[in-house]
Amino acid sequence: MNVDLPSEAGNDEVATTVGGSTREEFLAELAVMYGIEDPPPVEVVRETIPGGDGLRLLGECLQERGWPVDIEDGGITIREVPVEQQDALNLDQYICDAQYPVAPEYANVPVEDSLTAHYEYLVEEYVPCVAEFGFTVSTPPSLETFLAGQGMGWVPGAQVYDQIASSDVEWSEVEERCPQNEPLG
Repeated sequence: MNVDLPSEAGNDEVATTVGGSTREEFLAELAVMYGIEDPPPVEVVRETIPGGDGLRLLGECLQERGWPVDIEDGGITIREVPVEQQDALNLDQYICDAQYPVAPEYANVPVEDSLTAHYEYLVEEYVPCVAEFGFTVSTPPSLETFLAGQGMGWVPGAQVYDQIASSDVEWSEVEERCPQNEPLG
């Protein structure tokens, strides 16, 4: 059984409707969504922003928990999960979603506004920062094109990641100096 999760923009739309006004409400709604009757306590590892890397983090979290996950620009695909493991997968999806929630200050922001802010950050901050490492990124699309693709048609972080293997720079160093998402706060 393959499970295709929506693109990050789609995932963020879920987060804004699933994301209750408090952490407890958010977790309760996640538990209902995944059919978890007795959800375990879960600590936040990192908050994400709409249009950011939340879906990648979710995919990596699921991979760390042993699930066969493919992470692609448009979303993640969970491959070949036997039906009898669906409950375990649902629990791990609950845990990973709870570990990487959309930050509260973005949870009720219209998706277009948050994508516009993310686009501006990428163009004005991220791309110049990675250029200092010698990485090149394709020319950004217009804001209108970026919005039409819900932020998934141009992902400069993925382009940089593809160049890391042939460089002397570690991904963690780039991420530390040039976060793909505007720092919260």
